[in-house]
Amino acid sequence: MDKPKRIEKTYNPMFEQTPISDLFFSDYLPGLDPLGVKIYVYCVYLSKLNQEYTEDAIAKTLGIDKSVLMEKLIELEAIGLMSVQGGIIAVCDINQKELNRFYRKITSIMPDDVEIEDLNENQARNQVVKLISDRFFGGMMPGSWYSEIELWFHQYGFSPDAMYMLFQHCQTNGVMTKPYIRKVAQEWAKRNIKSVQDVEEYLLRYEKFRELVRKITNKLRLGRNLTEYEEEIVAKWFYTYKYDFDIIEIALKKSTSRPKFSIRIFDAMITEWFKNGLNTVDMINVYEEERRKKYAQDKGRKTKPASYRDDVPQMRNYEERQYDDEFFENLYKRKETK
Repeated sequence: MDKPKRIEKTYNPMFEQTPISDLFFSDYLPGLDPLGVKIYVYCVYLSKLNQEYTEDAIAKTLGIDKSVLMEKLIELEAIGLMSVQGGIIAVCDINQKELNRFYRKITSIMPDDVEIEDLNENQARNQVVKLISDRFFGGMMPGSWYSEIELWFHQYGFSPDAMYMLFQHCQTNGVMTKPYIRKVAQEWAKRNIKSVQDVEEYLLRYEKFRELVRKITNKLRLGRNLTEYEEEIVAKWFYTYKYDFDIIEIALKKSTSRPKFSIRIFDAMITEWFKNGLNTVDMINVYEEERRKKYAQDKGRKTKPASYRDDVPQMRNYEERQYDDEFFENLYKRKETK
């Protein structure tokens, strides 16, 4: 009997290849800076060699500081390309990650069970997906987008036209990355947007919201855009409380004079109005006037704080000064005239 023989392949390591998934080029590369791409590709190469390397050695080879390398590894880990745990720098399997994201068990639906309406709807969806590919990706939409769009159809219930308008809206905003479009889709679903009419009504409201954000930013003279978390608070005032700028400005006038102010300070005041059922400028002005009078009465009953007495040394006296509404109002007016 012949003995089993092992089949081997002879090769020159100099001509080995390092495979990189197409998903990297379609879904990740557009959002990376050149240094991030450089580090990722080199780490993919090193992972194939199955050897140990120090961060210092990797940084030296790439001609960068170790601190820069570690910062970039954190960024790559945040978007799911790398994993840094203990003494291991792992390159994530983005193909498997994508497969896990969209895996669904096959149901036992027979063709005869499918209604004509469902067939027509599927045909309309396929047409709009092709239109999205042609219009926004030059007819070369990456394969991962097809399963993502299908997921949004089933999970969020978007109509075909609403799906197209989702991509159109993101292109208008100048951002066509998958994480951004996914976030907008989640926001639309949270607001129960499904049809063209829903989208049109939302976009009208959205333009008013953006205008509100611009007014608040200009009034506060921040010199920067609001952060994502600050915009979420402003969105609550606009969408949930249904407050316009005239109401929000009342809070700004009372708070912008503080040495340290933030959107959270305004939020505390505006939320109090909402909880008390105040929804007009007149109602809020009456409420604030009554509170001002009550504050003045309470203040009159109290003796002057020791921190303001002439016989108390002011050095190392850290008691916080109290400001009334009149002080805030005057300071706000002075800021507007500058």
